[in-house]
Amino acid sequence: MSARLLAAGSDNNNATTATPGLEPVVELHLANGDKLTGRIIDRRDGKIFFKSDIFGTLEVAEAKAAVVEVPEPSTGSTPSDAIRSPSAPASAPGSVAATAPAKPAPPSKSAAVAAAGDSAKKGPPPAAAPAKARWKGKVELGYQQKSGSVDSLSYQARFEAQKEVGPDTYRATARLLYGEQDDIKNSDRIEASLRWRHQISERFFTQTATSYYQDAIADIDHNFEQNVGVGYKLIQRDRHVLNVGGGITGQYRSAPEVEGGIAALTEFFEDYTLKINGHLTFLQDFNVQYWPDQHSTSAATNADESLKVRFNAALQSKLTEKLSFNIRFEYEYDNAIADPDARKTQRIISSLGYAF
Repeated sequence: MSARLLAAGSDNNNATTATPGLEPVVELHLANGDKLTGRIIDRRDGKIFFKSDIFGTLEVAEAKAAVVEVPEPSTGSTPSDAIRSPSAPASAPGSVAATAPAKPAPPSKSAAVAAAGDSAKKGPPPAAAPAKARWKGKVELGYQQKSGSVDSLSYQARFEAQKEVGPDTYRATARLLYGEQDDIKNSDRIEASLRWRHQISERFFTQTATSYYQDAIADIDHNFEQNVGVGYKLIQRDRHVLNVGGGITGQYRSAPEVEGGIAALTEFFEDYTLKINGHLTFLQDFNVQYWPDQHSTSAATNADESLKVRFNAALQSKLTEKLSFNIRFEYEYDNAIADPDARKTQRIISSLGYAF
């Protein structure tokens, strides 16, 4: 707090009493805990001009002090050394003013001036630091076993997390799929991805996405993809959001029948989120990669073009604050796979999720 002594007398008779009209008695609470009793003369330019019976007139910054009203005494009169307003009428001749109740002794002059100096050195308290952004996500586990005329076993584990930092949104996913029927594997896949979206306006955003997967059934040892693109929020409301966009994707694929291994493809993407109510959420995303010629990462011998399509949809039901039940439908087509039977895959997966 900043306080400056404007005028000080040697005793209480320095208070102005010639002007009629009485200002109310208040307490001025300083930042260091000291309290001064007196009256406010004026408030302007962010400053309080305060009259103390002990220290005279003080100038205090409004941001560094608090004014607290003092309850009026029952007698209604004020002491003779009160500050009077020029606009109020003078007291009638011969009238007797009642004595105000005793006031608590104010702090010493040296203590008040020292406190003002210390508060000015300290300055205003520092602003609270903003909350640090955290990753929020979910882990899902699914398991299914059947025995009888057909023996089958399948399980899947899925991880996803998202973090928002200002205009940037980061999303990471990972998944493990395994299944077999009559002791023959029908799915064996591992995949992971990281996507970064940067909002450049209320509707437009840029995007980069890095992904990796390997699939033993499709005979793909390693598949790396890097996408760079631009998107647009076609719908942006409280309950549902629809994003569309496109870009270029570079692909590296390692497979037994792949010759070159590196290719470029154009890409179109779309994703949609609908919050049906407080418990149900519908999620959907669609992705197409295309090139008019057969690229070097293709293991197919009869394809005139390169085409990859992926469609996912999920319905999530919130059981508790942390637990959820999830049903997913997944479809994928890739004409660059050598085995025609392995080019198209579709799955319906149910799982339990735990949010963190």
